[in-house]
Amino acid sequence: MGDPGSEIIESVPPAGPEASESTTDENEDDIQFVSEGPLRPVLEYIDLISSDDEEPSTSHSDDNIKHKDYIDHQKDKVALTLARLARHVEVEKQQKEEKNRAFREKIDFQHAHGLQELEFIRGHSDTEAARLCVDQWLKMPDEEVVELPDLDYLRTMTHIVFVDFDNWSNFFGHLPGHLNQGTFIWGFQGGNTNWKPPLNCKIYNYLNRIGCFFLHPRCSKRKDAADFAICMHAGRLDEQLPKQIPFTILSGDQGFLELENQFKKTQRPAHILNPHHLEGDMMCALLNSISDTTKECDSDDNLGIKNTSIEEEFTSTEDVELEEAIRRSLEEM
Repeated sequence: MGDPGSEIIESVPPAGPEASESTTDENEDDIQFVSEGPLRPVLEYIDLISSDDEEPSTSHSDDNIKHKDYIDHQKDKVALTLARLARHVEVEKQQKEEKNRAFREKIDFQHAHGLQELEFIRGHSDTEAARLCVDQWLKMPDEEVVELPDLDYLRTMTHIVFVDFDNWSNFFGHLPGHLNQGTFIWGFQGGNTNWKPPLNCKIYNYLNRIGCFFLHPRCSKRKDAADFAICMHAGRLDEQLPKQIPFTILSGDQGFLELENQFKKTQRPAHILNPHHLEGDMMCALLNSISDTTKECDSDDNLGIKNTSIEEEFTSTEDVELEEAIRRSLEEM
């Protein structure tokens, strides 16, 4: 066995300059590894995570702001639209009220004017008085606040029927069957009459559906207001519709008989029927018979046109044959 003291001495680092140099080299290597390393993974990892966390949060926040702005913009648009519609409805409501008020004032004025004219012509004969009365009504303005039936559409009708609902409100209930095609019903009512469409009435529903029924706006509450309105509009249509279209007035008022006489002077076929003196089936038959006369007149006119065209065609054929004979005779010569 060797000396143990020698092993201890060997394990002790040598002293002197060599020992200090080796210790310095080892310390420099340690410092270089800790402080001068090319990478700092912990700090870079922290920076990377922090930057990744900041970017998504910023993008998400921007999206939320944009979405909120879009919703607010849509809400503002809806609010503006609703406000505009509310103003539009209010304006239409005011305009309708003004039109209705103007229409009522006009009806009252026309009625007062008619009474004044009747008082003025009281000293004339009956025929002359009626003529002057109708003339005065025809001179009144044609403008109406309400939308009246289109004249071009009325020109296609075969029969115009004016119904006095003050005198006969259950007109449709008394009709046993349908009226002929081309019959137009124009109903009038005074201010004291509250006419309502009949329930479950096939005739009324059919005429209303095809546009052959018109309920005139309610007239004033003055006496005979609806009668004056019928006279005025019948006279207006007499000037603007073809003369072959007959007019019929359904009313028990005897004053309309004079209107029938006046229409004879304008070559307008007119009839005054008292519903209180006729049954429903007879009334329906009379109305259909009147409209049939218009169709017969139209067929006669069409037949006349057809005969004229045949005669013209025959004449033209004779002219062609004559020209052909002359041409042949000239060739033979």
